Amino acid sequence: MPFITAAKMNDIQYLKAVFYGLSILPGLSRINDNKHYFSQVALGWYLAFLSCSAIEKTESKNRTKFLITPLSGNGVAVQVYIGI
Repeated sequence: MPFITAAKMNDIQYLKAVFYGLSILPGLSRINDNKHYFSQVALGWYLAFLSCSAIEKTESKNRTKFLITPLSGNGVAVQVYIGI
């Protein structure tokens, strides 16, 4: 997770690529040592990526909410909230 976090915090594309590349090395090491299967490593890396993405979104200043609610019958309600 530290390398994924560093990649998300960095604006330089080359450094992002380096950090994302480094983030897969612990998983490859676990596969090499026969401690995990590839599917376990891929799922673990993806969960770490999603966790870092969720944390990154909480720091966002955008407070726009978009909600679609089904109504009884054949209708839907669309609500847009733009917070400042």
